[in-house]
Amino acid sequence: MEDRDGGGTTATEVAVAPCLGWAVSSADGRLGVVERLLLDRGGCIEAVDVRSGLFHARHELIGVEDVLRVDAERRRLVVRR
Repeated sequence: MEDRDGGGTTATEVAVAPCLGWAVSSADGRLGVVERLLLDRGGCIEAVDVRSGLFHARHELIGVEDVLRVDAERRRLVVRR
């Protein structure tokens, strides 16, 4: 795998790709759920759209570079805020 500067896909992007619906948390606690992935013009994952709130949904974009850990077993992303 190449890094983004080489025009390829990063290891973080590969790990994040199947995460729709997964929980997202940080050191401060749970942030929400992955609602969609945002792609750059080259089709690489650029950010994760995290939805929080039940009745008044809020969205926060978290750059893929801020994903610290992908826990596939628990279906969870841990991010830096």
